[in-house]
This record gives sequence, C-alpha cells and structure tokens, in this order.
Amino acid sequence: MMKFMKNRTVVGILCIALSLLICFGITPLFNQSISLKTEIVRVAKEIKTGDEITKDMVQTVEVGAYNLPENILKTKETVIGTFATADFAVGDYILNTKVSQTPAYENAISTILMAQSKQFRSPLKPLQAVFRANYSRVILFR
Repeated sequence: MMKFMKNRTVVGILCIALSLLICFGITPLFNQSISLKTEIVRVAKEIKTGDEITKDMVQTVEVGAYNLPENILKTKETVIGTFATADFAVGDYILNTKVSQTPAYENAISTILMAQSKQFRSPLKPLQAVFRANYSRVILFR
C-alpha cells in the first residue's frame, strides 16, 4: 500500500479527483444556499421622520435572503399606516425599529411628560447634598 501511495502519478490523480469533487459537488450546494430569495418592503418615495407611510411610498421587491437583518419588514400590510421614526431615502429597507404605530408628536409628548415628572421628583437630592456639605463644615470648624 505504501509503495502505491509513493507513486507521484497516483497522488496527482487523487488530488485532481478531490478538486473535481469540491468544484462540482460542494461549491454548487454552497451557492444554492446563498442564492435563496425573499420578498421585502423597500421605500419607493422619500419619507421624512413623522410621516405616515402610505401604499404609494413603499414597494415589495425580491432580494437575496443571505445576510438580511432579522428585523426587516417583509409585507406591505405591516408597514402601511405606521409612522417613520427616521428619514428614509428611495431604496432603503424598512426595519421594524424605524417605524412606530404611534405618531411622532405623541411620542414627543410622552417623552416631555416623562422628563417633567422626573424633574418634579429630583429637587430634594441637590438640597440633601448642600445640607450634608454645610453640616460637615459645622462639625469641622467647631
């Protein structure tokens, strides 16, 4: 057996057979998995932040499924009627993180109300720091 493997012709033929197996067997399987297609929703007209997305602003296109983000929207029904939370240019993919079910002004109002409620609770903490600082000075200078 070892004499058989030492022959350069046999080793050359085995290398050629292995390369043919890779080229015509394994590579087409890999290319087939990469060439899978899926339909997604893409922007057809420019959309600004806060705009309600309508039917004429988007289109469904077929693209390669390889390396697409997980949160990409794939049906028009899930996009139409939502509000843009970011600017979209023509040809952009629509991600679920860039659209909202509520208008932008409602989001802004709730953000302002949350900020005001936090401001209402916080004045005591700075006062506590001032009292601690003054109290420590009194103790140090006695």
